[in-house]
Amino acid sequence: MEVKNFDIEFVERTKRLLEDYDGSLDFSNLLNCTLGLIILPFEKGQGGSIFGTTDLTTIQTQIGFNLHKFNPIKSKNKNTTQYHTADLDKFLRKLRHGLAHQHIKPINKSGKWVGVKIWNEWMDPPPKEVDLEVDFTKEQFRKFAIFIAELYLSQKT
Repeated sequence: MEVKNFDIEFVERTKRLLEDYDGSLDFSNLLNCTLGLIILPFEKGQGGSIFGTTDLTTIQTQIGFNLHKFNPIKSKNKNTTQYHTADLDKFLRKLRHGLAHQHIKPINKSGKWVGVKIWNEWMDPPPKEVDLEVDFTKEQFRKFAIFIAELYLSQKT
């Protein structure tokens, strides 16, 4: 069976997993699905055109995640740091980098994983500098992942 639009089918299936999964590994499923939804558009070269114009502040207000820091570094040398515009496209890129580089910490309550903290570190040149730090509860992270899936599908179908 040939899949003509892998990206659309992948996002649709991932969205169904986010909405319907009812197993004991729900947070692991959520993390894996979200990572796939973040990586796919950028690896296919479609990230900025889909996400760049979306206002991050509105999304943050709707979903309610705690954005501690977001100053997306574009380039840095000894004397100057240049920053990107703080939009959804750059947020997802920095979130992707944080996940890819294992800058993730579970938030536990009574031995149960209830949230996640993700950050990104700009490291070259030293000293390293955190340009993203965000906390999501499990429900906020799920809502955020579904939002990304729906936004992607609305632009592609």
